[in-house]
Amino acid sequence: MTAALISLAGRYWYVLAIAALLAFGGVQTARLSHAKADQVNPATGAKWKVEATRDGKLLAAAVRDLGQCRENEATQEAAINRQNGEIAAWKAEGDRLAAEARAAAEKAASARKSAEKAAAAILAARAGPDACQSARALIEESLK
Repeated sequence: MTAALISLAGRYWYVLAIAALLAFGGVQTARLSHAKADQVNPATGAKWKVEATRDGKLLAAAVRDLGQCRENEATQEAAINRQNGEIAAWKAEGDRLAAEARAAAEKAASARKSAEKAAAAILAARAGPDACQSARALIEESLK
């Protein structure tokens, strides 16, 4: 009987070795899983799993905040672009008004020169023996 068991064990020893290895691996996996659940962060004293959950919540909040920040940035950029457009329109209007003012100033300067010439001509005219006749001639000349 002993010989039969040794003969049977000789044939199936590799099956027994594999079963022992699987059992050992299962025990080790369970030990490691339990050890991971109990790990503590030495810096904070909190369990890693608790910190990971908290950090996940913080990350979700940060992602929401980043989305809001990007939305606010787009709104601000649109407002700045609108203001820049209005400033450009005001500048164009100011340039147009400045050009009109320059043209009016040039026209006024030209009219001033004509008026100065007429005034010089009036001042240069001499009154003749008849002052009324000279004044009438001067008025008729200025109306031309």
